[in-house]
Amino acid sequence: MTEPALKIDPEYHPCRRVYRHDINEMGAFLCKRIKERWVHLQDRQILGWLITCAESNEYFFVRTDRAFLLAQSNRDFLEQYPWVKEVFCFAYYDDVKFDGDGKEAEAYRKEIKESAVFQAASLYEDLIRWAQKICANEIIVDRFTDVPVKDDKDPKNMGTIKGRMGRLFKSEEVFARLDPDKIRKV
Repeated sequence: MTEPALKIDPEYHPCRRVYRHDINEMGAFLCKRIKERWVHLQDRQILGWLITCAESNEYFFVRTDRAFLLAQSNRDFLEQYPWVKEVFCFAYYDDVKFDGDGKEAEAYRKEIKESAVFQAASLYEDLIRWAQKICANEIIVDRFTDVPVKDDKDPKNMGTIKGRMGRLFKSEEVFARLDPDKIRKV
């Protein structure tokens, strides 16, 4: 007589929209992470902008218990469909505290970090659903994210952007950078 197979439920991380109280609670973390990339901004500016994003339908601002994702829909006048650009996707694991040191504490921290990155990766599926709902024809990702783009060993790894979104493409953009100090004042 054979034994029944063990049923393993996949991890489920409920996603919810970010509201003002979430920004009040996690504002310090978000400001710290945003200032890593945009160092010229002050906390007050960032918090005001995040509140605006949370209250606007132009932005997709969602979170899980340990992750945040912000994306913006854009529509060029000449284009038929809108497109979506990821602003950031952060995994939150800075608050992990474990009494004691050694291998057990390090293993616990590593487990929490992996879980946070996995939760951040799960938000990309919600981003796809939102983009489909607004009839967008492309999503630009890997702008400022804690989630790896792909895993060379396992292309279907669900802890990566590629694992969550499927097929990804790269494009090249040609641009000129202007030095603001050399711009002639008119």
